[in-house]
Order: sequence, then C-alpha cells, then structure tokens
Amino acid sequence: MRSIDEFSKIVGAMSCFNEMIACGCKNVALGHPTSDRALRDEHMVFALEICKQKGTMCCEENGGFLTDLFPYSMNKDKFNILFYRTEADRDAYFALKEKKARLVAEGQYTGEVRRQIAYDFGKLLSYSDEAIERMMAENTELEEF
Repeated sequence: MRSIDEFSKIVGAMSCFNEMIACGCKNVALGHPTSDRALRDEHMVFALEICKQKGTMCCEENGGFLTDLFPYSMNKDKFNILFYRTEADRDAYFALKEKKARLVAEGQYTGEVRRQIAYDFGKLLSYSDEAIERMMAENTELEEF
C-alpha cells in the first residue's frame, strides 16, 4: 500500500475543511496546529490556493485558542490557519478569543463562564451540542491558571 506523507495529509484535510465551509456545513475550521511557524507558512501557500478554488477565506492563527474543548497541549503556543466563510465568522472567532483573554486577565475565567467560552468555540466550529458536551467531558488536559 502507498504511504501518505504528513504534509500531503494536512493539505488534503485543509481541502476537506474548505469544502465543508463552501457548502455551508461549517462556518469556521482550523488547520493542523504546529509548533513550527515556517511549516505553517508552507501550509499557508496551499491554503490560499484551496480557498481561491473553494471560494472561502483564511488567515494566520498565531498562539492558538485554548479552551476546554480541546486538550491544552494541542494548541498551546502553536501556529495554525483559520478557515472561514465570511469576515463576520472570522471576526466572531477573534472576538471570542479576545473575550477569553479579557476574562482571564480579570480573574473571571472560571466555572460557567469558562464552560460557555468552550461551548461558544464549539458552535463557531459548527459542532452539535452533543459533540461539544462530549468533547468537554472527555478532555482531561485543561489549562491551569
């Protein structure tokens, strides 16, 4: 059987995510997180071409968005690509990320507020309520303050 190299697998996943965004199944998607900025920048060359073909958009995501939806180490200090359908979708993502940062700075990122940020992130990713609840329940690697 033919093996698939990691770079090609990531580009294929980006194409799939953008197909889902283009047909309205998702509003926002993230590419593959990497700790290597240069590698993310190589991915970006392909991401821009995929977005051009699919009629979607993308931008750099530096630093990752840490919530209880995904394991902490998955996005901590990582570089990624944010894919989106409209500028309003992009703006909603960055507004939620800024809201979390503000809540952390004010010492209010706890309990239900913290859970709501993760939930809202899941909704931006177009996940079902059931999937969001399951992912948060299964995540045992949480950010500590």
